[in-house]
Amino acid sequence: MLGSASLCVLLGIAAPPLELRLVMIDFVRIAPQVSGGMLEEARRLLGPKGVGLLTRQGTAAEQRLPGEVGVLLLSERSRGKSRGGQRLGAIQTTAGVTTIWIDVPAVASVAEANRGLHCCSAEMRRLGLALGRVLTHELVHLLDPALAHTRNGLMAARVDRATLVDDPAPDTPLRIVKRPNSDWDN
Repeated sequence: MLGSASLCVLLGIAAPPLELRLVMIDFVRIAPQVSGGMLEEARRLLGPKGVGLLTRQGTAAEQRLPGEVGVLLLSERSRGKSRGGQRLGAIQTTAGVTTIWIDVPAVASVAEANRGLHCCSAEMRRLGLALGRVLTHELVHLLDPALAHTRNGLMAARVDRATLVDDPAPDTPLRIVKRPNSDWDN
């Protein structure tokens, strides 16, 4: 019996995109415009690679369904700095449960959008864009765990404002493979 992807190849039509199910857990209470901008940017970058995002709101106390990826938006991260400086996000898969965390104030600082947490539509747009790119970085780690950090661009170990906000079309290198259980990836 053929799977849907194999059938699509035989029929010469595009295979349906891979859909990631994200459970958004927001400890910062970012504005809806910022959250919407974050998801819009992640979809814009991953969509051409055949990756769709389905989202729902969740809480830290709830049990996630199999295959769901938790995305924690935090007001700070106690793990401190990575080798390259301030850590903006990370991903961890343990016992089949995957969680991404994003340090929202750290991202706002790098993106020069600190006021975007509470007001100012221009900074809210900039913060949403930056958060979307950090989320995309972590999702690429999930989908392609063999991909090493690059020297520059979206998949660099350390990014700056130019990458998070100014670059209109950051490269999103991606080969979709099954992710094994792992320790923290940045």
